[in-house]
Amino acid sequence: MNVVHAKNMDDVAWEWLQMKRDATAEFSVEKEARRLENTPNAGPIAAQLFRAWSMQQTLLQQATNRIAALELQLMDYQRDQRG
Repeated sequence: MNVVHAKNMDDVAWEWLQMKRDATAEFSVEKEARRLENTPNAGPIAAQLFRAWSMQQTLLQQATNRIAALELQLMDYQRDQRG
């Protein structure tokens, strides 16, 4: 692995921590949260829990994707080292 490649990996190492949801997904989450807010048995707490759950799901998916990408990079590096 060369120095330039290592620097590029550092540049994006924590990029997966930034929330990346498209406007449609964001709208769907907010629509459901507001529906929950207006539900007599649920209320604002349920809406906040739904928003937090949705954010955690997105971050978990991004983390899983990052781990898979790192595993592929490691496999490529090991293959290059063998010959």
